[in-house]
Amino acid sequence: MKTLTKLLAITILGLIFVFYSCEREVKIKYAYYEKMRFIRLGGGEIEFDMFETTDSNILKAVVNKYPGRNATIVIYIYKNEQNQEYFDYLSEVMSNNINLTGEYVPSEFPSGTWADFYFVLQNRDYKVTNVEMREKLFYFEDYVRNKIEK
Repeated sequence: MKTLTKLLAITILGLIFVFYSCEREVKIKYAYYEKMRFIRLGGGEIEFDMFETTDSNILKAVVNKYPGRNATIVIYIYKNEQNQEYFDYLSEVMSNNINLTGEYVPSEFPSGTWADFYFVLQNRDYKVTNVEMREKLFYFEDYVRNKIEK
């Protein structure tokens, strides 16, 4: 009986060793971006960060730069029927479920206006070049501008 128990224990330990020593593919995916950063330069300048909050129906925009305003402006955006598509899309991007890279190439002309979106993780900016994503995220620039100008 002791021999059978020892044999069983050795077999189980051997299987555990084989299982854990096998090479497994490990994919690293950052679970979450911390915020979205928007910067427009060259006319109509504005700079703001967009944060998700603990309430999935509320986003927080912190405007750091806007012409004629020296103070930081905080704007809360509440989810509703008109903006649900944009809320849900931003949530998918923040969860790193949509690729930031794409075909967008900014103009190299020395005049005009430039708009860039970044997603921030661990103090590192990841630039958005996904054209469809940029088009959807412009909703938030319009929303923030309208709230400031009211």
